[in-house]
Amino acid sequence: MALVVVLVTALVLFSMAKSLVILSHGEAFRTLRYYHETNVHYLLEAGVADVRANLLLQPDWKVGFDHQPLTNVPGSYTVVFNTTGAPFHPDESVSNLQGTSAVPGPRGDVPAGCVDLLVVARSRGLEGRAQVLLRRGVEVASNDSLHASGKIKMTGNVTVAGIKSAEDPEPVPAGIHSARSVDAADQITWTGSAAETASISGRVTSASLNPAAISLSGTHTTGGIGVGVSTTAPSRPDIVGTVASQSSLPPPAWNVTGITVLNEDHYATGPISLQGDLQLDGGNLYIDGDLEVNGSISGAGSLYVTGKTSFKGDSQVLSNTSGVALFSQGSVRLEGLDGLEYLQALAAGDPLLAADLADVRTLLDDFQHTLQSGTPADLLFEGSHLDQVRRALAGGTQSPLTGFQSDTLGRLRDRVAAAPASSTRDFMVERVSAMRDLFGHCWATEQDQVLADWLAGSSTRGIWDVAIDLSNLEIGEQLIGQQSRMGFDRLGSSSFHGIIYTNGAFSAAHHIDIFGAVIVDGKADQEGLTVGAQTLEPGDVNLENGVDLLFNQDLLSKSLAPPGNVGVTSLGLWLEP
Repeated sequence: MALVVVLVTALVLFSMAKSLVILSHGEAFRTLRYYHETNVHYLLEAGVADVRANLLLQPDWKVGFDHQPLTNVPGSYTVVFNTTGAPFHPDESVSNLQGTSAVPGPRGDVPAGCVDLLVVARSRGLEGRAQVLLRRGVEVASNDSLHASGKIKMTGNVTVAGIKSAEDPEPVPAGIHSARSVDAADQITWTGSAAETASISGRVTSASLNPAAISLSGTHTTGGIGVGVSTTAPSRPDIVGTVASQSSLPPPAWNVTGITVLNEDHYATGPISLQGDLQLDGGNLYIDGDLEVNGSISGAGSLYVTGKTSFKGDSQVLSNTSGVALFSQGSVRLEGLDGLEYLQALAAGDPLLAADLADVRTLLDDFQHTLQSGTPADLLFEGSHLDQVRRALAGGTQSPLTGFQSDTLGRLRDRVAAAPASSTRDFMVERVSAMRDLFGHCWATEQDQVLADWLAGSSTRGIWDVAIDLSNLEIGEQLIGQQSRMGFDRLGSSSFHGIIYTNGAFSAAHHIDIFGAVIVDGKADQEGLTVGAQTLEPGDVNLENGVDLLFNQDLLSKSLAPPGNVGVTSLGLWLEP
C-alpha cells in the first residue's frame, strides 16, 4: 500500500512538474514573441520616420532602404519605390509628392501630393508591414473657423458662417474658440452699438472655466456658448525651418508698384515692401523677414514668412477653389477700407455718380434676394429676372431690368475713375471693375474659355452670364451658395481667400471678408502687435469695424503648402509570422 501511494504521488508530482515546465516555456515563447513584435513596430516606425526625413530634404527622393538596421534593435526595415510603373509588386511604394494628378499604384490610385508608402520590417522570424499615406504640405487641424491660443476681441459688425467647400456650398456650423485656459473673465468679448450685430453660426467656446470667460453684449446670435471646452490643438508647422530649407531657391523679380506674379517657387530675404499686388500663380514664396503688401495677396499657393505680415487684402470679388495658405511666424495684420463710405463721399458732390451708386445698390440687393427665392433650376435661364438684373448691372445684348439702364457698374466705374487721384480711388476702380467682370456679358464663342478660367480659379469674368445662359446648375449652385453667404452689399470691402496661420497676433479691421479660416497659435518668443491704443499678445485676435469670416471646411483640410513639410496619415499596420 505504501509503495502504491508513493508511486501515485510521484506520478502526480511528475505531471505537475511537466505542466509547470510547459507553462513556463509557453510564457517564455509568448514573452519572446511580444519582444520581437515590439521590435518590428519600432522598426516600422523608424522606417516611416526615415523616409519622411529624406523627403523633407529632397521631395523627389526614391532611393528607399534595403534591410536597413536600427541601433540596439535587432532586425531591419526595407522600403522599395516603384520607378517603372506597372506591373506593381505588392510591397512597392509609389511617390506622387510632386505630381499634379493621381497616378496608379499597387493599392489603387495615389493622389497628387502624396506618397503611398509601404514599410516591411523583419526581426527574428517575424515580418511586419505598415502602410501609411504621406501627404504634401502642412496640416493645420482645427474644427473652428477662428482658433486662437489667446484672447479674442470683436467690435462692430461681425459675421461668422461656414460652407463645406466652394464646390459644395452646403452650410456648416462655424464656431470660434479660445484655447486660453486662464481662470479669468473676458477671454472672448464682443461689443457693438445698437445698430451693429454679431452673427456666429457655430459655437463660441473658451477653454477657461471662468463663467464670465465669454462676454457678448448687445445684439448677437450664436450656435451656443460654452466655457471649460477643450478642442484639438492645431498642429504647429516649423515656419523658420521650412523657409531655411528653401534658401537655395532663386529670388523673385519684384514689381514694387504693379503686380508681381509668381508661378514658380522663390526665396527672398526681408524686409519686403510692395506697393502693388502679389499674385501666387501656383508658385510658393519663402521670405526670411517681414512682408508688407500695400495691395493684395491672391491666387493659389503658399506663403511662408518668418517675420510679420501685413496687407490690405484681395480685391477679388469671387473665386473658385483657389486660395492662399499664409504661414507667418510673426503677427498678421489685415487692413481694409470702407469703400462704400468713400463712394458716398464722392456722390455728395456728383449727382450722376450718386444716381448710379443708388441704382447699383438697389440692383445688388435685388440680385441677393433673388438668389434666395428659388432653386438654381428656377433662376438660371436666359431672360430670367436674375438675368435682367445682371444686364442692368453689367450690360448685355438684350434689355435690362425695367426702370434701369444697362451697365450701371460700368458707368459707376468711369465716374469713380474721374475722381482725384489717390490709392483709395484706384482700389475702388479695381473693385468696381472686378464686380462688373463678374456680372459681365459673355459671347457664345467665349463661354468655354470663361468656364475653364473660372474652374482654374484664374478669372471670374462673365461667369454669371455663362451659368444663366447655359442653365448650368452645377456651376450655378456653387455661385449661389457662395454668394448668398458672402453677400453683395459690401461694395468696396477687402477680401482674403485662403488659410491664415500665425504664431503672433492677428488683427483684421475695416471691412474685411475672409473666405477660409484663421489659426492664431501664439508663441512666447514672438512680439506683440499694437492696434490703436491696445497691445495684442501672441495668440490674441482683434476683429473690428465690419469683419466677415466665411469658413471653408474643405479649404482648411487641403494641403496648400509645398513639399517642404510632409504629414503622415496611418492607413494600416499588420504582422505576419
